[in-house]
Amino acid sequence: MPDWTNQKVLITGGLGFTGSNLARRLVDYDADVTLLDIVRSEDKLATIEDISNEVEIVDADVRNEEAIERHVPDADVVYHLASKTSRPAANENPRENLDVNCRGPLNVLEAAAGSNDPPRVVYVSTQALLGNVDGTIDESVEPDPIDIYGIHKRTVEDYCDLYTRIKDVPTTVLRPANLYGPGAPLYATGYGIVNQFIGDALRDDELTVFEPSDLREFLFMTDMVDALIRVGEDDRAIDETYVLGTGDPRSMKEAAELVVETAGSGSVELVPWTDTWQEIRRGDVVTDPSKIEEQLGWSAEVDFEEGLKRAIEFYRENPNILEANS
Repeated sequence: MPDWTNQKVLITGGLGFTGSNLARRLVDYDADVTLLDIVRSEDKLATIEDISNEVEIVDADVRNEEAIERHVPDADVVYHLASKTSRPAANENPRENLDVNCRGPLNVLEAAAGSNDPPRVVYVSTQALLGNVDGTIDESVEPDPIDIYGIHKRTVEDYCDLYTRIKDVPTTVLRPANLYGPGAPLYATGYGIVNQFIGDALRDDELTVFEPSDLREFLFMTDMVDALIRVGEDDRAIDETYVLGTGDPRSMKEAAELVVETAGSGSVELVPWTDTWQEIRRGDVVTDPSKIEEQLGWSAEVDFEEGLKRAIEFYRENPNILEANS
């Protein structure tokens, strides 16, 4: 088991889906964990209820320069996870998306650069910045975003590269496949389509799938956390970008049908693509995550069927979290 004893870790967006799961793992590894997030309601604290006495929670916005400058320099590792994640919403409100998704991480990088001993900054990006890719996705594919969300994510990747080169801030960029698992918001788009499917199925609602359905890969949250831990402790990951995937693409129709089958409730409805989604449709997505496997020894361990079983079982065993996230 990795030893993070006495390591100070700051997670922006720490009450979110990825942040709460990462925090739990780091607590297990004896790290000193601070979660920086906007605490809008007690419901948002439900996913860390079991570790709430073992972490520090800072109620602050990543756009708040003073808060960021106060907490980033004290950290050994900063995981920047705070982000607006809905692609359609980014197109509808590009200024707000710019403010959160570019200004926020820029604040983090500036605060890190101003430290006498800059912390490592791990930035979670997206495969969406690659646009429509004809073939397999790996790190050699040049970004070609087709929406505001992707443009802003590419911009922050450029920030990371620049701050590593000229300001000696050690950064790592991850581009994960679609994430799913325990602790996700099940009530809205922008937090992983499989998570939305699970919420719909557990409410015995219809799971809406655009037809014809595209191929996607789905990464279980424990595998995502494994990757975050790996790049946070291994110096070989500094100034690197990694694609995270499973190499096991599924059609969206198949994914929805497997959710319904596993949950034993819900139904699948096939509908035509809406104009909003058609204009940012990326087609099939298939990854080649061999770089991180070869360099750091990471690979996805949880297959899709097993991941669905674990996620659905989690929400059924934790109805308080299901209610808070529905």
